[in-house]
Amino acid sequence: MTKARNIADLLDANGDVNSASLDNVPAVDLTNLSASNLTSGTIPDARFPATLPNVSGANLTGLTSSSLTDRTISSSDPTPTSNKTPVGHIWVNTTSGESYILTNATTDQNDWQNIGEGSGNIKYFPGLTSLVMIGGGGGGASDMLGSGGAGGVLSFTGYKGTIQYGTQYTITVGAAGQPQAASYGAGNNGGDTTAFGETAGGGFGGAASGGSGDGGSSGGGDSGSASTSTSASLYTSFTGYSNTGGENLGNPGAGGAGAGGNGLGGNNNQSGNGNGGAAGPGIQLTNVYNGSDSYY
Repeated sequence: MTKARNIADLLDANGDVNSASLDNVPAVDLTNLSASNLTSGTIPDARFPATLPNVSGANLTGLTSSSLTDRTISSSDPTPTSNKTPVGHIWVNTTSGESYILTNATTDQNDWQNIGEGSGNIKYFPGLTSLVMIGGGGGGASDMLGSGGAGGVLSFTGYKGTIQYGTQYTITVGAAGQPQAASYGAGNNGGDTTAFGETAGGGFGGAASGGSGDGGSSGGGDSGSASTSTSASLYTSFTGYSNTGGENLGNPGAGGAGAGGNGLGGNNNQSGNGNGGAAGPGIQLTNVYNGSDSYY
């Protein structure tokens, strides 16, 4: 058979290739194509859906927390001044294992919700409008000698300190110092008032002589200590009131210090007999509570 005859057998009357004549062409399996052969086109959703179904992530490997962008990994808890964005930011404490989520993102006033099994949400505390602390007054000496001094006074506005929501704090109110019950001797110091890491010192007891006795300066007791170690960034204003007791110059003895000024010695602050020494004046603090004035 000639080549012309063979070619004629491959074509039908319309000039198309007769598939029955292609007995040596291998069949193509379209059900097992390599994905590397897909260089163009779009796979229809029916074969690869645009939204993947819910499946287990058990076989996902190599994922770490560092792969997340809205997260902080730290060895400590966040604070209200831990400024992160956006709301929903995750904070993990690698020391305690606690985890927090940011629920309010306001500069230096952030709120963090504990989302682990622990407790202790971290919320911004705007501060106490006013905080006034007063130590206990000192006791007087015996035999008409030095009077006790007033307790130290601490006066804050806008006090935040280290106060946190959900935390219990112990507040100790200093007791008054007892006067000397014996025929001769110094009075007892007043107790300290403590709260939030602050201390208003108790007033010193009056001295039984011209020298200092049980904390008295030289007759009347000094006021208690009145200073703060809290950073100025954690309150709006602060004033401490502490003064010096008068000297036992005459008879009776000197007056103790007041919150608003020094005490004076007996007999009008000079030697000899006369009236007892005047105590130091108190102070008036305005708008301490509910817009009213208070006196100390």
